[in-house]
Amino acid sequence: MWNVLVFIPAAVIGGLIAAAAGLSAGWGVAIGVVLVAAWSWAVRRWGAPDKMVPVTVGDVVAAVEAGAWPDRSRA
Repeated sequence: MWNVLVFIPAAVIGGLIAAAAGLSAGWGVAIGVVLVAAWSWAVRRWGAPDKMVPVTVGDVVAAVEAGAWPDRSRA
């Protein structure tokens, strides 16, 4: 979700690099796309591991019958 905020700095940096190098605006867009792709790859490669736990229908039924969701932190 927060990775969307990378687009603005990537666009600005891409534009600045293109302007400093005397390139057209199209090159600024291309540089921005490369920066976003690099960010996305880095986050997937070195980001936090996925901590979601799959939930089955049986888990939901057991939670309803017990009146509370089971504590899985000890598992």
